[in-house]
Amino acid sequence: MVNKEVEGKITDNPATDIIGETGKGKSFLAKLLFLFMTLMKSRNLYIDPKAEMREQYLKVMNDYKNEPVPDENASEKEKWSYGFKQAIVHYIEKIDFITFDAKVETNHGVLDPLVFLKGDEVVDLAKTLVKQVLPKDYRNIDFDTVFPDVVEQFIKKREKGEQVGLLSVFDDLSKHENEGIAKVAKYLISNSHRSILSLIFSHGENTAISMESRITILEVQGLSLPTEQDSPEQYTDAQINSLAIMYALGYFCTWFGRRDKSENTSTLFDEAWFLETTPAGAHILKEKRRTGRSFNDFTLQVSQSIRDKSEAGE
Repeated sequence: MVNKEVEGKITDNPATDIIGETGKGKSFLAKLLFLFMTLMKSRNLYIDPKAEMREQYLKVMNDYKNEPVPDENASEKEKWSYGFKQAIVHYIEKIDFITFDAKVETNHGVLDPLVFLKGDEVVDLAKTLVKQVLPKDYRNIDFDTVFPDVVEQFIKKREKGEQVGLLSVFDDLSKHENEGIAKVAKYLISNSHRSILSLIFSHGENTAISMESRITILEVQGLSLPTEQDSPEQYTDAQINSLAIMYALGYFCTWFGRRDKSENTSTLFDEAWFLETTPAGAHILKEKRRTGRSFNDFTLQVSQSIRDKSEAGE
């Protein structure tokens, strides 16, 4: 896929970025490239945090479905046009649109590290998520020290078949004898209920998302993403929580690309620009690029400006 069998190639599946200011056509190009990638022999994932792909695709599908069947007197051009439109309908019907909506209980925990990751990666992402959503007033060195060890204990419980997630870890720490640790855990529990954070903090009651479809467009409802003009110091709680979801999605993309080394995959990560400007986000996206070099995964990321790349150390 992509540049296999191309003379002079450097890698089989490079990482590519679409860079440009708002309104300059990044999304149009990204969607066009994704369409081309889905026509190849690969499994394809599009992360759509703006949740706009489904509406666009389904509108086209419904319009073409309602096209009248040409009668026997129709011209060859009319018959060809009808057949082409029905082929597009068939193509769109094969796309698996998945929406992570926190209001739907079956979505709770779909991006919980204890649910879809294993080993050290669980601890790594869990620490990143907690650091993202904790206000400065709640940050606690003792919690930072104890938290990874407790997460590892719950990883073992999960491996034994117990139903646990990060909320289970917080429940355990909320009873800790150290009042500072307990205070942080109780805050995380209260902040996750009835919010978008239920996608990443759960008791492990739901299974991980299935990615068996050849074409998947994954969207998240309820995100409030910051813009390039927003200062991190002025982010709202909704924006802070949305960033945590996007960190989890970044890890999810890496998992998707490396779950089967024998299979060609392509991943398009829209709205990746703000991850590139934070240390945790830059680390996630760099891991995604490494995945592509080793696991036949082509990665395409959409960003806002070349400055984002330089700030991320690219």
